[in-house]
Amino acid sequence: RWWSALYGEHDARALTTATLDEAKQRLREEKKTPQTIHHYMKFLRHRLNLALRDEQIDRTPFAKLRLPSVRNMRRRYYSPAERQALYRHLEPEWREAAELAGQTGLRWAEQFTLTRAQIHLDEGFLELPTTKAGRPQIRLLNSRAQQLVKRQLARHHDTDYLYPSATGLHPIDHSNFYKQHWQPACRAAGVTNARWN
Repeated sequence: RWWSALYGEHDARALTTATLDEAKQRLREEKKTPQTIHHYMKFLRHRLNLALRDEQIDRTPFAKLRLPSVRNMRRRYYSPAERQALYRHLEPEWREAAELAGQTGLRWAEQFTLTRAQIHLDEGFLELPTTKAGRPQIRLLNSRAQQLVKRQLARHHDTDYLYPSATGLHPIDHSNFYKQHWQPACRAAGVTNARWN
């Protein structure tokens, strides 16, 4: 939508590296973070590469423009008091889910889409076929994490998902979880700048 509002009336063949520099400047003026600007640019690059593949355009300005990688280091530790306050405002299943995230560093999408086939309790690890890094990963489970996974599997023994939807046919929608459970718990606990992993 942002790109359409800015350049929707332009012919994609008219986009240049100068156009992209102008767009980056506008994003900075909108107070977007370097990481967000990077994501906007990657999105446009992807769309233009599709247009190039489909012979809708004969060149892309990204051929001359290399996107620098952006690595934002965020440090956010929960104090014992913050953890306890959050746990008090979460139901047991979600309190344990939050604790499992803390034990393993799992992201929302990684944790809430886990299937039984990805869980190897005897060997003490989880198998993640896709991650934010774009490659498969293994997450080791310490004894507490193994205990939490076992409890969750026992809660939902008739589905393939560790965190199933009401029907059990799909994983839960983590955005609904965020709105219905996580965000209210953070507000009630007075915890700000909270992240799942």
